[in-house]
Amino acid sequence: MFNYKKWIVAFSILLVLLFLGRYDGKNLIDLRPEVKTDSLHFAKVVRKDLIETVYGSGQLQLVAEHWLISPADAVIESIDSHPGDKVTKDSLILQLSNPKLIQQRQNAQFDLQEMQADYLDLEADQGTRVSEAEGELKMLKLDYDASYQLFKRSIVSAIEIDKQKLKLELLEQKLLQVKHSREAKLKAAKIRLQQKQDLLVSLDKKLDSLLVRAKVDGILQDFATDWHPGMTIKEGQVIARLSENDLLKVEAQVPSMASHGLATGMVVEVDSRQDVVTAKLESIDPGIEQDQAKVQISLPDHLPQSFRPKLAVSVSIQTKRLNNVLVLLKPVGVHENQTMTIYRLLADHRTIQPAKVEFGASGGHEIVVAGGLSENDWIVISDMSKYQGASSIKLSEEMLSP
Repeated sequence: MFNYKKWIVAFSILLVLLFLGRYDGKNLIDLRPEVKTDSLHFAKVVRKDLIETVYGSGQLQLVAEHWLISPADAVIESIDSHPGDKVTKDSLILQLSNPKLIQQRQNAQFDLQEMQADYLDLEADQGTRVSEAEGELKMLKLDYDASYQLFKRSIVSAIEIDKQKLKLELLEQKLLQVKHSREAKLKAAKIRLQQKQDLLVSLDKKLDSLLVRAKVDGILQDFATDWHPGMTIKEGQVIARLSENDLLKVEAQVPSMASHGLATGMVVEVDSRQDVVTAKLESIDPGIEQDQAKVQISLPDHLPQSFRPKLAVSVSIQTKRLNNVLVLLKPVGVHENQTMTIYRLLADHRTIQPAKVEFGASGGHEIVVAGGLSENDWIVISDMSKYQGASSIKLSEEMLSP
């Protein structure tokens, strides 16, 4: 008689075996995802020394640059120098004109001349007043002296002498007041005159500044605008950028968390994407903006042609040397000082499985393995994001020599 119970048990066991994918060590049906072996890149965990590196990006800037600013609202009359020209501090860059400023200067000159004439008139008038008071006082003294002689001979009374003496004292006080008034009026007039002279000097300087000169020996780097004669320019507007030389520096930004270990003098590699130059960390800005710290990097005097002002560059600051640490070529998507899941090759060389790995500092294209892997482990460094969640992945071919 057919035993249904035994048949059901046997069928259930078979289903379990099919699900597990093995029966007596022989593959039945493998439901794991499969990936072509030659489509993956592997890297080996090794023990070595590593230079810890902080990465950032920045821009090449001139070490000593100057900006020429328009001294007034003006019209461009001529352009006397062009970008790339070597200039001296007296070299003409632009010649500007301002009719309103010229008129102001003429008016100031007229006002000054008029005030100078008024001052001379005031000086003469006040001098006359003093002279008249001094003459009057001198005459009164002569009268007093004569009366005093008559008084001694009892010809003039004592009362008359006292009256003349009082008049003499009052006239002396009047003379002092006239002199003080003269000094005050002349002083006030001199102040007003000096103000007019200062205004004229200021306008002369402004007119002279319309001849825009380089002010430094160096190179005219560029104009702020494509200037041409006849264009108007506003007071305070940037005209041009000059440099005292063609020396460059790097102004860069690095993550604020990584900036705490930085120190001046550290070695920096600056990459223009065509050339790499070794430089030094010059300064670290203590301020933080948008989780970024600003640093300045000094470059050597002689640089490749690819290094030019305003070029975007990447920087690698070597912070310290880590001795005898586990190191791995950095897998895609892995970041320093984080715990992440990557795929490790098993001993059968046909299977890769996820492993949770703790990563430390990075240096160049390598990163420190702080935990989760052992020396000589082989790791997939390719992008495995589409296999996220897979507990095991089979390789199409055995990885004989990864």
